Amino acid sequence: MLPLFVYSLFRFSIGIMLPVLQNVYSMSNSTAGILGSASVAATGIGVGMSGILSEKSNEKTVCFGGMLIFAIPLGLSLSSTNFVFFATLLILSGLGSGLMTTPIYTLAGNLFPKRRGTAIGVLSSGYNLGGFIGPTMTGFFISNISYRLPFQAIAVIGIVIAIIFQIGLPSPQTIISDSTVRKRTGFSGLLRNRNIFTIAICMLLADFAFIAYVIWVPKFLEQTFLASITNPDTIPVVFGIGVGLGGIGIIVGGQLMDRIGGRRAALISGLMAGTTSLGLFLSNNVAASIALVLVVGFFSNWFWGLMSAMAQSNVPSFRRTSVTGLVQAIAFIGAVFGPGITGIIAGPSLVTSASLVITVSIPYLIFAALVVLFYRDPSSETIARLSNQTVQS
Repeated sequence: MLPLFVYSLFRFSIGIMLPVLQNVYSMSNSTAGILGSASVAATGIGVGMSGILSEKSNEKTVCFGGMLIFAIPLGLSLSSTNFVFFATLLILSGLGSGLMTTPIYTLAGNLFPKRRGTAIGVLSSGYNLGGFIGPTMTGFFISNISYRLPFQAIAVIGIVIAIIFQIGLPSPQTIISDSTVRKRTGFSGLLRNRNIFTIAICMLLADFAFIAYVIWVPKFLEQTFLASITNPDTIPVVFGIGVGLGGIGIIVGGQLMDRIGGRRAALISGLMAGTTSLGLFLSNNVAASIALVLVVGFFSNWFWGLMSAMAQSNVPSFRRTSVTGLVQAIAFIGAVFGPGITGIIAGPSLVTSASLVITVSIPYLIFAALVVLFYRDPSSETIARLSNQTVQS
């Protein structure tokens, strides 16, 4: 939970930092979007590497190293006004964030195999907890102290959490019951499974939409409603509360998976995120938009923990790290393009409602349609059989 918390402090603060960073480094919307995409691309590379590295060593070691690679460059990134220096360290930090996130999903799934959805939902709620605190903290620091302080504070928190994680987490051998069947496994064959392929495409679409939402919606709300709001801190506070509600939502999504199946839970998530975000982007009323920000926040990132848990349910225990890394890495391909395409569609200055409908609402609705058409939950007997499989020599 802690690695996701510190990562989300950064990821959800980017939207609040963006206008300031554009001024400091003279970035247009398209340049900012490309930089955001590059950072997310580095995270996706880290996610893909984490599965391979975890099978060579263990999840705990990969997480710890990833947290250090994330925190140290981030803390140094704003120490210079040179754009290349800043961009390089931001991208390196993104690589570390990818290394530190994926392996903990395998740890959670192996700890609670019969309540996989709930366990991964609780784990993922750490991401939303950071998302609740991050925007508010960032807005306060920018308004009252310095634009450099948010990244520096997140870096310090990251290093502290890395130390706590390394000291406090038991060794992998004591908590992973199927460690005896671990071996290096590639991605070949996984995407031939229709369920895994469907999950991967759905993750790509949903993360495309979600990262575009996180990065651009604060600026959209500021442009649309700042003249109607007396306190400029209202927007980051409301956005942060919406993200915080997502922490509750993602736990609810995991519980729904355990009770009614992943397919139905994923359908609810896609439909609700798509329709409520559409209402947000078309609304001209301040009160209605604030309410919709909270609702979208509740539903918008169910998909990450939910689809990761669904992927693990479709493979033998010794392939869980590989399949989690695979679908999450593919998700990051979507996240790479989401911010950049939104910035290009929006143009050089204003973020339009049309650009957000195209890059946020529509991908969520396509996600829901694909789940209904192509995904089928494995039976409990199939899940039990897969969990008991071992590597054939």
